[in-house]
Amino acid sequence: MTIWPSDDKRTGVYRQINELLKGFSRSLPSGSGSGHDQTWLDAGQRATLAALQDRLCDKNRPGAIIADEVGMGKTRIAVALACAVIRAGGRVVVAVPPGLLHQWRDEFRKTFLAAKEDPPEIPEIRSLRDLYSDDSRSLSSAPVLLLPHGLLNFQMKHGWGSQWLLTQYQDRIAGRVAFSRLIPKDEREIIRHHVSRLANGHALQPEELQSKGPGREAFISFTLSLLGGFDLVIIDEAHKSKDDASAERESAHRSTLAQLLMRLVRQGRVKNVRPRRLCLTATPFELGPDNWRQILQRAGVDDNIAQSCGKASEQFLAAAKAVQLLPDPATADSFRIAAEEFRKQLSPWVLRRRKAVSGNDSVLERYIRDHGPDYRDRSQRITAEVAGKEWSVAMMAVEALSLMPATGLAAQKRLRLALARGFSLASALDAAGKPEKGDWRDSDEHTLSDTGRDPVINQQEDRRRERAGFWLERLKPAAADPYAHPTLLAAVRAIEEVAIPSEAPEKVLVFGIFTQAMRRLTDLLNAREMIRRLMIFSHNPDAPFKTWHWPGETIPVDAHFREALAAALQMADMRNLVGNADIITLSGLMQRQYDKYRSQRSRALDEVRIYVTETLGPQIGLAVQKEKLVLPLTQALIEIMDDQECRHGRSTVAEAWEAFRKENLPNDEEDEDGASDPDQDLTSRIKLALTDFDGRNGFFARRLAGGMGPTAKQHLQTAFNRRAGWPMVLVAQSSVGREGLNLHKSCRTVVLFQPEWNPAVVEQQIGRVDRIGSLWEEMVTQHRSNTEPPKIRILLVELPGSYDEHNWEVLNDRWDSYRAQMNGEVFSSAKSRSLPSSEVAAVVRNATPDFSPLPGAPEM
Repeated sequence: MTIWPSDDKRTGVYRQINELLKGFSRSLPSGSGSGHDQTWLDAGQRATLAALQDRLCDKNRPGAIIADEVGMGKTRIAVALACAVIRAGGRVVVAVPPGLLHQWRDEFRKTFLAAKEDPPEIPEIRSLRDLYSDDSRSLSSAPVLLLPHGLLNFQMKHGWGSQWLLTQYQDRIAGRVAFSRLIPKDEREIIRHHVSRLANGHALQPEELQSKGPGREAFISFTLSLLGGFDLVIIDEAHKSKDDASAERESAHRSTLAQLLMRLVRQGRVKNVRPRRLCLTATPFELGPDNWRQILQRAGVDDNIAQSCGKASEQFLAAAKAVQLLPDPATADSFRIAAEEFRKQLSPWVLRRRKAVSGNDSVLERYIRDHGPDYRDRSQRITAEVAGKEWSVAMMAVEALSLMPATGLAAQKRLRLALARGFSLASALDAAGKPEKGDWRDSDEHTLSDTGRDPVINQQEDRRRERAGFWLERLKPAAADPYAHPTLLAAVRAIEEVAIPSEAPEKVLVFGIFTQAMRRLTDLLNAREMIRRLMIFSHNPDAPFKTWHWPGETIPVDAHFREALAAALQMADMRNLVGNADIITLSGLMQRQYDKYRSQRSRALDEVRIYVTETLGPQIGLAVQKEKLVLPLTQALIEIMDDQECRHGRSTVAEAWEAFRKENLPNDEEDEDGASDPDQDLTSRIKLALTDFDGRNGFFARRLAGGMGPTAKQHLQTAFNRRAGWPMVLVAQSSVGREGLNLHKSCRTVVLFQPEWNPAVVEQQIGRVDRIGSLWEEMVTQHRSNTEPPKIRILLVELPGSYDEHNWEVLNDRWDSYRAQMNGEVFSSAKSRSLPSSEVAAVVRNATPDFSPLPGAPEM
């Protein structure tokens, strides 16, 4: 029997949501971290949950989309719905982006505790191998599973991992006749063929389960069938990989996320009843109306309805542009009609809340009421200055190469973009110098001297080749000095203006794309800050240690950092500080400042260490053999104490331990007496929590890039959110740091070092600091009316005369279109021929589509 009753509202998920709505509307104890209204779900979140209750318990509604703005608590709403499903006896599976598994796990724990339920055990699944592990037999009965988006992103080769998977698969199917109904009939026949081969002594080969083959499809379906069926599929960041949402598309051309979802949504726990779907995304619409069709299909909406919604979106966007250009009564009325059709088509499926809602008395709403809608400042640009002969010539060279006719140099056109965006010119030159298919350099002597070819064409190719070679040579001097790159130097200056003022430094979040440029930016910021601090110590050793302390006893030996340090020492402002000092001189200063810092902090270090060993140790069972944990735990607690003193003016070791426990030991709950629950595995969890911890050894700037483990990411996020702790600058790779991370508690400045073309991506990036409870909200609350109100700062780095200028124009146009459709900001930055009259503005404002559930919020 399904847990989604459409008739009887006294049972199943419908009843459980009612119970949760009542419980989550009650105030929670002080200090529970429940939010501004001290309830686990605020009014808007409860209204969304109630709306999901009506939609998903309707047999004609297979799914829904929560498209709230970033920072509105979509995850919390989804987990509350999952809690209702589990309480009703159902099962839930969540597809989670990489790096966010721990946040979902923590949200499940907190939500169940708020509902006065024991948190469910959530198995650790990071790859397909975990589905065949020794304890994998329990996966089919686990009430909730978290699966990474890239679970099916694997290759079957002849390595150890592939052979192990193949062996496990063969062991599971050997001798079996019947297979799960969750596997399609045609794939069951393929598996039975595999069984028959094994019975005849013919083992499978890895290449038989490689891509573009039915064997791989059958293997994947069998492997996922080990998870059992589900009643609810939640898709976090559901806007990802939407280009292949069609179920009819050939399997070889679907993304791994699409393949995963295709199988999960057919794995209904009840026969012939597919699970409901819930899509979470702050950016359902990105570049075109087709995005609406794709995400609606992902939510289970019928293709014809999805097509109609896409058409309505296209008509609405055209009407918005028309009224922007010519704001008169006729275009306003057309906008009203298109907006109503857009709302009518999407409202059965889409729920979206905005931060600024009239009457909700939020910080943002009060700001808009008092200061206007422009709380984000994107008017400032970080302008790079081209100085010196090498870079002036380099600018001319890339322009010349980009305008030349095709020469076979496939990479030459990209050099124009490479120069502006700080991409490694050396790498670009290397790419341009490699033979490619069809390139003139890939031709042998016989072909080049072929008498059958037109000699005029040969002469033209020779001249083009010579001109291309001439301009490539002009680029080499600039490529040899990457730390003199104009955009790099401009970004460093702008970041330091925010992050190093002595009075009120603020943290800065930087987004980039190219790894080498991001690494150079990070290293140069660190090298310059290290020089500044050592010079402060050199001139005044008795100054407060926080002004001159640099973590570490010696200068890092990393070759990249040494290169950046050498470049920094040659910069004019640094030369004014260091005089004739060199790296050897800095090394001596480093040792002296480290010794003095250690002596000054020894008392605090000893105090915290004694607490850890004598007070905390017996409470948590920190055994003598775990002595190696004492120092990193001590350092972690000192880091927290510094932050608490910065925020509240005081701190104790006990308060620091409490904060550490809440941040890093989510399963270490207290009993009714307030004593820590003894757990023999607690020290192991402390050790895991301290993995990759480098709070006192951290740097002024840190880089968040692909390949960083989840524990390290969590520590970096926590450290960046602390006011007193480093890093002051976080340089995040666009594809890694734009979604899911909360980086808002100590930062309101976003630097677009290498801006994206997709406005939805930029919106996600800015959303890391534009969240409920942010530093900006705190500053607005403390703002005095006689000063300029604080804003969230968005700073673009651009090289004048480069392709970035065009890029920024395109991005802004797309951004305005996006915000017109998603936020109703039709006239906020429109390039109108004339200003709209008050009547036209009122018509457009009143017609703006509203997908908020708040008007129907339940009275509790």
